[in-house]
Amino acid sequence: MHKYRDFSNRLNIEFSDIEIKLYNIITEDIISKFNLIKIDEAIFGITVITQDFKYYNSIISLEWENGYYNILAKNREAESIIIEIANYINKNNKNNKKDNL
Repeated sequence: MHKYRDFSNRLNIEFSDIEIKLYNIITEDIISKFNLIKIDEAIFGITVITQDFKYYNSIISLEWENGYYNILAKNREAESIIIEIANYINKNNKNNKKDNL
């Protein structure tokens, strides 16, 4: 798990050890656990999957891009919830890591 801010100063938390085939499993688990509301449909590209969600006034993006599962806070209100989500992934998805497949 690695936290950083992008060029727009948005908080991003990425996981380098989650396979692309696990994107839907982990994302559906997060949606259910945190009662996220889908803002749009997932966008699938060659090396990217991205979808935006709402959690109260927070806007977050759950993404898989170039080998990383990313959680992006699209507004300041989302920063605390993406930290919670990242901790949840760290704790509950140990069986979904590359080394365990």
